Amino acid sequence: MGKLANDIPKTLATGKPIQARLKTDERVLVRITEGIYRQPSSALRELISNAYDADATQVTILTDAPRFSRIIVRDDGNGLTPEVLENLIEHIGASSKQSKLGTKIGVTNPNDSSRSRRGRKLIGRMGIGLFSVAQLTRHFQIITKTEGSNFRTIADIILNMQSDDG
Repeated sequence: MGKLANDIPKTLATGKPIQARLKTDERVLVRITEGIYRQPSSALRELISNAYDADATQVTILTDAPRFSRIIVRDDGNGLTPEVLENLIEHIGASSKQSKLGTKIGVTNPNDSSRSRRGRKLIGRMGIGLFSVAQLTRHFQIITKTEGSNFRTIADIILNMQSDDG
């Protein structure tokens, strides 16, 4: 488990947020900026696909239509452990789905990394679907809790394009 995944449960006691920088390689950013997700509806499709891969049986989309200044996507999937969230944030474009890492961190089926924990054939492959929401907003939240956990994790994500490490 890395530093971020280790620090997330500690916020239960401190109540203070943890800041982390999203990390990706340039090829992923180039693909996104070339228009891999050209329509806002693509973002919703990706979020629903992620819920499917997390074994969700229900997905609810709430909006303040017709303005659409707020969109909430809820599902009853497996949730993200701090370790899975850390992998998602620090390895954009390196999906843990359909890999040995996915099995190790509990994202995929222990017997078949091409399937979800409960056996569904996985849709996701690249590890960038969540960030398709850039079509809709540059600021979003991930609120997640896994079964049996005594805390929920809230990740406040702000997407800023920066070319330096500072």
